Amino acid sequence: MSKNNEEEGIKEGVIDKIQEIFESSKAELQKVNCPEHGVALKDLEFDRANGRFKFDTCCPEGNKLVEAAIANL
Repeated sequence: MSKNNEEEGIKEGVIDKIQEIFESSKAELQKVNCPEHGVALKDLEFDRANGRFKFDTCCPEGNKLVEAAIANL
């Protein structure tokens, strides 16, 4: 296997693992319930440039609940 093929394989493996982590994290975060609105998470994306989750929630209280859940992931 050439060095370029090996590097591409590693890169693809890392991307696959990040996708797996993202999907499992999203499933966990969709369980977070706001006492006023139900499911607190409205949208979730992975901000690759900053290496962080980018999310939208139902309200400021829901935002706090989702942030706390992210800290515990």
